[in-house]
This record gives sequence, C-alpha cells and structure tokens, in this order.
Amino acid sequence: MKQFLKAIVNEFEVGPNATHIAVIAYSSTPKVIFGFKGLSGNQLNATAVKMKLDDIPHSRGLTFIDKALKLAYTQVFNEQKGMRKDVPKVKRSNSYCLYPATVYTQFNA
Repeated sequence: MKQFLKAIVNEFEVGPNATHIAVIAYSSTPKVIFGFKGLSGNQLNATAVKMKLDDIPHSRGLTFIDKALKLAYTQVFNEQKGMRKDVPKVKRSNSYCLYPATVYTQFNA
C-alpha cells in the first residue's frame, strides 16, 4: 500500500507553491497522520512526503471510510488547518487523469 501511495505522490509536483498533501490513515478509527500544515517551506517536497508515508504504522481492523471522510472534512479541509482557499482540491496529472486504478496498474505492470 505504501508503494502505491508513493506512486501517487510521484505524479504530483509537491511544493510550497504547488501541490500540498495531507494524509489520513484509517481502519476502525481514522487518524490524521499529517495535515496541510504538517510540512511547509523547504520541507514540503515529494521526498519528505514519502518519508512520512514510510512512518505510518499498519492498522488492523475494519475499514470505516465514512469516519475517515468525516475526519478529513472536519480536521483537514478547512482553512484553519492549512487548506488553501481558491485552490483546486484534486488535480489532473500531467500525463493522464489521475485515477488510483490507473496508477496502481502502471505501478504494478
């Protein structure tokens, strides 16, 4: 799973004036691993994001995506938590429209 997430990160230009990334891990209980303020300045780059992904512990339990989406709405996607106003929240990749299945297929080909 981490390799898949890293492949997605590689599809974006990550930086202070480019794409910002936040991560929520979820199973029975979701947890914000890092929000939009988790990395900033020179630390906001694809390498640093991928290093943080490596630090995520494996969670066991059921996958309650509804709880993760609610957490994202309340704890990630708001300006007080670092969300930038008037910036698209999902971006089209330079090479193709980014759909997880497409990235997964290309990564595992």
